[in-house]
Amino acid sequence: MLRALQVFTARRGNLSRRSLSLTLAVAGTALAGLLVILSLGAGADDAELRTWALVVLAITLFATHVLPEHVTALTIMLLAVLGEVAPTAVIFSGFEVGALWLLFSGIIIGNSVQEAGLGVLLARRLLGLWRLSLARAIVLLVVIAALLGFLVPATIPRIILLMPIALGIAEAMELRPGSKGYTGLAIAVGAGTFFPDFAIVTANLPAVVHVGAIESIYGVAISYGQYLFYHLPVTGIFRALVLVAAILLLFRQPAREVADIKAEPMNPRQRRLAAVLVLALILWMTDVFHGVHPAWVAMGAAVVILWPAMQLISPTAFKDKINFAPVLYIAGILSIGAIMIHNGLDETVSAFALTFVDLGVTSDFLNLYLVTALSSAICMVTTAPAAPILLVPIAGDISAVTGLPLSGVLMAELVGFTTMLLPYQGPPLIVMLSLCEVRVLDLVKVCLILAAAMFLVGVPLTYLWWKAIGLL
Repeated sequence: MLRALQVFTARRGNLSRRSLSLTLAVAGTALAGLLVILSLGAGADDAELRTWALVVLAITLFATHVLPEHVTALTIMLLAVLGEVAPTAVIFSGFEVGALWLLFSGIIIGNSVQEAGLGVLLARRLLGLWRLSLARAIVLLVVIAALLGFLVPATIPRIILLMPIALGIAEAMELRPGSKGYTGLAIAVGAGTFFPDFAIVTANLPAVVHVGAIESIYGVAISYGQYLFYHLPVTGIFRALVLVAAILLLFRQPAREVADIKAEPMNPRQRRLAAVLVLALILWMTDVFHGVHPAWVAMGAAVVILWPAMQLISPTAFKDKINFAPVLYIAGILSIGAIMIHNGLDETVSAFALTFVDLGVTSDFLNLYLVTALSSAICMVTTAPAAPILLVPIAGDISAVTGLPLSGVLMAELVGFTTMLLPYQGPPLIVMLSLCEVRVLDLVKVCLILAAAMFLVGVPLTYLWWKAIGLL
């Protein structure tokens, strides 16, 4: 009876969320339609109004997820062509950005790691080195989840790889689903895979979108090593430490220790794949010396993986298993940013942002806080993957007003929109909830603790670090 009530409540909650999403999507679509109607009599401003209609529709559909993201992206690009809001070279410029091909290649790499079982094998080997108490298992799962971001460039596959291991540990520790210990282990994988890995440019879709938009709009290519140097101390290590502390604070309970996690030895396929990934990782981390864009390193690794003689992925995987929908999604996001710049909407958004938040203070420290807070607030509306649509185009004007370097503003925006208050802002967190029996409220508590820690301690640490390395 209790189980039936839980299922009924969960279904009612899902229906409520769908109804709210559908209502917001209809409202956003109606507003976009109104802007199109107004554009018919707007004369010289008709292209700007049509572009606003496109942006409103895009943000609404991306934020509510009523359509698959790749369908939304294709729809937006099609409407942009039919509405003649910009030249086709601008509309499809997202396909020319290196970050798009970084994601394309990353999907192939991630699929090969998952198919070969390399991620699970490495996780089991690391976990098998210690006798696992609940606290030790939580710490190790967060560390493994974060480190796996160097090898598997997509968040959701990493969660799918690690969640069965976490739930298997919970079962071995005799922790029932929904208990504190079970919840802590599951969140260690879900949040550990997501939040600290924003320090790795290849490891999270919003980071790839942000860096791609920077390259598309400002012509600035941020190297893998440079990005890691900027974000690893605070966005990576500090967040991981706070996450572990939050989970141990909220979800500790007595549990049976586990000491029998075993992994099979590497087979020849796994050894070959590991060699390819280690070489790619070395080239990524040394790109400040050799100058090869991370996308082309990833593409080289993908070509090796797909090469038939290497036998690193099944022959039919490219057409049967690999999902390239996120590539279209990123292309759509980057194209929207390019259209906004082409039609001057970035100046309008900048004027609003600079009026809404007084960024003209004299302190670099306060300006960094304000940029971070503004970015976090925009993410509440757009969700993390779509936040760069609005944030990257206005960075130049924010830099001019605050006196902060453009690169500092752009990196502060990333810190802001990756500091999320609620799970809906990060789609992989929703995927995590679908794979385990964790209450949304428990995940919200962790998100709020992480956000509070970032604003109270993380931003000051970021300021000190960036000052020390000359970014500010």
